[in-house]
Amino acid sequence: MRRVACWVVTVFSLIIVPMYNLAWAEQTAEPARRQIELATIDYPPLLGDGSRQDLMNEVSDAVFNLLNIEVSYKVYPMARIARSVASNTIDGALGSSDWFYQHDLQHAIYFITFHDLQMNLFYLRQRFPQGLKFSRLEDLSDYSIGYLRGGSLLPLFARAKLQPDLVRNLSQNVQKVYAGRNDMFAAVDIGGWATIRQLYPSEVTKFAISQQGILTISSNLILSQRNADLVPLVEQALQALIDSGEYRRIVEKYYPSPLPPYIDNFIQRPVHSFGSENLSWE
Repeated sequence: MRRVACWVVTVFSLIIVPMYNLAWAEQTAEPARRQIELATIDYPPLLGDGSRQDLMNEVSDAVFNLLNIEVSYKVYPMARIARSVASNTIDGALGSSDWFYQHDLQHAIYFITFHDLQMNLFYLRQRFPQGLKFSRLEDLSDYSIGYLRGGSLLPLFARAKLQPDLVRNLSQNVQKVYAGRNDMFAAVDIGGWATIRQLYPSEVTKFAISQQGILTISSNLILSQRNADLVPLVEQALQALIDSGEYRRIVEKYYPSPLPPYIDNFIQRPVHSFGSENLSWE
C-alpha cells in the first residue's frame, strides 16, 4: 500500500504540479508588447528608418513608449506609402497628410499632427546675389527647380504650370544646385540645411534660403483603419509629452534657438487629429 501511495505522489509531482505551475505562470506573465510598423521616407533630419536620430522618429518613439508599444520603421516611396496605408495593408506611416490628399486617399485613414514644417527654396548666393525674390510661384517660370518625386508641393507646382526636376532624394537636389544644373531646390527648412551641411560642410555659407516660404505643411502620424483604436491614445500621449516639456526638448535638438514661430504656435495649441469620422470607410 505504501508503494502505491508513493507511486501516486510521484505521478502527481511529475504531471499535475508542472501543469499547475505552467498555468500559474501564464496567468502572471506580463502580456506581450503590442508592435506596430510605420512606413516612412529617408529625409534627414526629419524622417528615417530609425537607425539614426530624426525629429519625427524621436517624437514617435516617445509617444509609443508612453503607450508601451514597440514601434519600428521601414522606408518606402511616398506613393506606395499612401496606397498601402489607405488599403489597410500596413499599420501606418510617419510623414505628411499631403501624400494622401494628392492621391485622393485621405478618406481612408487617420492623421495625428506631430509637427508643422515650412517649405522653402534653397539656392546658391552667387546665382542670386540680391536674394531670391518672388511673389508667387508663377514668377519662377524661367528657372529650373529641383524637387522630390511624390512630394507635397507637386499640386502647387502643377497649378503654377511649373515642371520641377524630380529626383529620388534630397541629396540629389542639393548636388544639382551646387553643380549649376538647377537654379534652386524646394525642401523643408531643416531638411535642406541638414543635407547641405552633410554634403558641403565647409561651404554651407554658399547657400541661402528664400525669406518667403512656399507652404506650411503638417507632419503626421498616419494610422490605418486596423489601428483606429490607437488614435485617442496617441493624442493623449502626445499631449502629455507637450505638457511635460519633453516635446520641446526633442524639437530644440533640431532647430536653433529661438524656435521658429510655427513650431511655438504648434506647441501652444491642443493636439490635433482628423479622419476619425471615416471609421466606416471600406
